Amino acid sequence: LSLLGDLQKAPCSLVICDNGSEARHVESLRSHLQASLTEMPGGGCPRGTQRRTLVLNACNSGFAAGMNLGIRELLEQSVDWIWLLNNDTRITPDALRAMLRTIEGLEPGFYGTGMQETESKSVSYGNLYNRWTTLYMPLSEGGSDSEPHGDWYPDGASMLIHRQLFEKAGLLSEDHFLYFEELDFKRRIRRLCYRPELIREVTVQHVQAVSSSQDAFAARRMYHETLSTLKFYAKHHKYYLPV
Repeated sequence: LSLLGDLQKAPCSLVICDNGSEARHVESLRSHLQASLTEMPGGGCPRGTQRRTLVLNACNSGFAAGMNLGIRELLEQSVDWIWLLNNDTRITPDALRAMLRTIEGLEPGFYGTGMQETESKSVSYGNLYNRWTTLYMPLSEGGSDSEPHGDWYPDGASMLIHRQLFEKAGLLSEDHFLYFEELDFKRRIRRLCYRPELIREVTVQHVQAVSSSQDAFAARRMYHETLSTLKFYAKHHKYYLPV
């Protein structure tokens, strides 16, 4: 709900994907959307309103599958740019204005933003991936769109993707319930001669994912991270799989 409040005045189409939440949370979301829908000036939206769509998934089918529900809806609305945001992110007015300005001059592609962790206040600019160790390291020195140190890819909590890439490369891979969606998408677009880049003017605030850090979820998180690692290597780096 906090993120929806941040985007309330954005002149764009919003699609909210609920991935199998409890009924009380869905009702809270519905109430918020009905109460906060306001007339917006222009912006290319139908009849001058901000279009909002709530997509309900019957169960939690994973990050990629949940995001794909929203992506399909936006593609049907003929939206050119799709900004994928986690529900635990926050967008300041300055960041929103910077993104709206930046989109005007961007070439179709796959873009990431800066990510500020609310607890540590540190800012990262995507991640560097080591295919030998299967580990990733947040990049904290302004990011890179030329990958001088290896595999660079945007943070999945904030990704801006043009519809052309989805039309050519397909949607996010639902083979991955959690983790590796961004890196898998990067591999696929590189085959089409695209490469991910960074929008340095935009920084998104990321509230620490409390649920994924609790002890009750630690084993499940480890399971999905390990399974996604194996699936990713079997698909993209099969010769590394024994290592």
